[in-house]
Amino acid sequence: DFANLVLGVDTSGLKRGERDLRSFGAQGARTERQIDKFGGAAKRSMGLVAVAATAALAAVVSLGRAVNIIAEFETSMSRLGAVSRATSTELEALRNIAKDLGSTTEFSASQAADGLNFLAMAGFSASEAMAAIPSVLDLATASGLGLAAAADTASNIMSGFGIEAAQAAKVADVLAAASTRANTDVAQLGAAMSTVAPIASALGMGLEDTAAAIGVMSDAGIQGERAGTALRGVLASLAGPTTQAEEALRGMGLTIADVDPATNELSVVMGRLGAAGLSTADAMTIFGREAASGALVLVEGAQRVGDFGDELERADGAAGDMAATMRDNLGGDLKGAASAAQGLAI
Repeated sequence: DFANLVLGVDTSGLKRGERDLRSFGAQGARTERQIDKFGGAAKRSMGLVAVAATAALAAVVSLGRAVNIIAEFETSMSRLGAVSRATSTELEALRNIAKDLGSTTEFSASQAADGLNFLAMAGFSASEAMAAIPSVLDLATASGLGLAAAADTASNIMSGFGIEAAQAAKVADVLAAASTRANTDVAQLGAAMSTVAPIASALGMGLEDTAAAIGVMSDAGIQGERAGTALRGVLASLAGPTTQAEEALRGMGLTIADVDPATNELSVVMGRLGAAGLSTADAMTIFGREAASGALVLVEGAQRVGDFGDELERADGAAGDMAATMRDNLGGDLKGAASAAQGLAI
C-alpha cells in the first residue's frame, strides 16, 4: 500500500514474487535476531531500512510496470537517435547520460532523453547536447517549466546569440536570475529573446545586457514578445536612424556616434538620451510608435539597466542553487524516489 500510494506502482506483481518475498522475509528474521544483540536502537534503524528496501523492491517487481518504463525509454532513445543522427558510440553515451540523469534527478530517463532530443533538433551535436542537458534540467526545475520547454527556450537563445554549448550553465543562470529579479518569468524571457536576440547579437550586445533591458521593460508591464519587439525596434532605430531621427538627435545636441549601440552600452545610450531631455515627441520620431514606449521606459531606467546587467554577469550558479532549493522538500524527495525506481527498472 505504501508503494502504491507514494510511487504509483502496480503492486499486483508482488503476488507473483510471493515465494521469493517469503524467503527474503525468513532471511530478514534470522538477520533481525542477530541485530538484536546490538540493541533496540540498531533494530529500529534496520526496520526503517527494511521499509525502504521493501518499497524499492515493490517498485521494480511488477513486470508490467517495468516493461512500460523500458518501452517509453526506448521510444525516446529511438527518436533521439533519428533526430541527432548520432553514431552508435555517441548514442550509447547519450543513453548513459539519460539513464544517469533519470536516476539522480526528479526527471525520468525518458524525460531526459526528450530534453536531449530538443537540443538535437536545435542543431546541437551529440557531445554538445550532453554538455548542455544538466544545466537545462536545473533551469526546468528552477523555472517550473517542463523539461522540453526549458530545452527549447535555452537552445533558441543560445542559437540566437551564438553561444556555445559549453556555456549552457551560464545561460541557465542568467535566465533563472533575471526571472527572480524582474517582473517576468523564463517563458516570457524566452519569447522576448527569440525576437531580439539576432539583432542584439549582431550589435555585440550580450545576453546579460539584453536580459537586463527586457527585465526593466517587464517591470513597467512590457513583457514577453512585446518586450522583445520593443527592444528590437529601439536597437534598429539607433543602429540605422532615419533622416528625421538624425534631425531630432541633432536638435538634442547628440550625434549618431553618441547613440550607436554597436559602440556604446545600451545603458549609456539611454542615459545620454535622458540627459539630453528626450521628449515623447522625440521618442516617436526616433523610434517609431511601436518602440517609443519601450524607449521611454529604458531612458527612465537607464541606471537600472546597467546595474541589472552587472548583477546578471555575477549570477553564476543561480539556476543550480534555485533548483536545489526547490528540490529540498518532501515533494522533491518523492519525485526523486520515483525517478530512481524507474532508473533501477531500466
